[in-house]
Amino acid sequence: MVNRSIKIINCVDKADKERNMKYIFFVIIAGIGWGTAGMFVNSLTGIGFSNMQIASIRCLNAFISSFVFILITNPQKLKITLKQIFVCAIIGFMFFFMAYFYYVAMKRTSYSVASILLDMASLVVLAFSILFFREKLTLKKIIAVLTALIGSGLVTGILTGVSVDLYGVGFALISCLCYAAYSILIKIAVKMKMDTISITVYCFLFSSLISFFFINPVSTVNIALNGPWYTILLSLGIGIFTGSMPGYLYSIAMTKIPAGTVASVACIEPLASAVFAILFLGEKISVLTGIGIAMILTAVTILARETE
Repeated sequence: MVNRSIKIINCVDKADKERNMKYIFFVIIAGIGWGTAGMFVNSLTGIGFSNMQIASIRCLNAFISSFVFILITNPQKLKITLKQIFVCAIIGFMFFFMAYFYYVAMKRTSYSVASILLDMASLVVLAFSILFFREKLTLKKIIAVLTALIGSGLVTGILTGVSVDLYGVGFALISCLCYAAYSILIKIAVKMKMDTISITVYCFLFSSLISFFFINPVSTVNIALNGPWYTILLSLGIGIFTGSMPGYLYSIAMTKIPAGTVASVACIEPLASAVFAILFLGEKISVLTGIGIAMILTAVTILARETE
């Protein structure tokens, strides 16, 4: 009887771990999606869009794609309370300015440096998760986060004495704080019984509305109309691949596994950003960069196994 009970418990534990790994995979896909931002920003900047306009384009197209998705799958999920609307408005505000300051930091430093500084948010989220969501701080989590951050520092060159634009670093750190607040607010929205797709739709709705106060919509449309034929594809791409798709997957993961673990596994973003920059934007890779990439992958693996 005891042996049978142990077998049942082991089966349940195994099933839980498999489900957790699925949600970890969602976070990894989200991180890779966010890691493509540099390529989109580089292309859209070349067409003539400003950083603020790119952030607005991202939010608007992310809203459109997520809104179409919810209309097709379950339009009833568009119904939310006034309290939930207020929380989503703040989430949208944080997302928009996270994107804007991130893009400014990319242009003033580099795609990789901006990415690692943004990813410092994992420490902030982990701290808030322990303080407010009663998540456990384990030695493995501490080691994994530190490993990921050191690895990211090697990938970007920060730890090897590369000179960095201080204003760019400042903008990246502001983006980092917005990202941390965005992650925590999503956790709060989930605790308010909001569906993940509802959070995604309303986040991008409000971030789009907020963006209109900071750009000239007519000028933005004129640049799009006078740009090359692929301008629309790039605009849709940045909205879907760096907005609605990763935002939705990230929100789902937030409902199933600890927020600190989710944010920490998202450390894969600077790895993806560095790889894409090397492959498509002409950035060079050194031995230390390779070591940093290996460290990030190791950290992600540790955190994937530490989802309790």
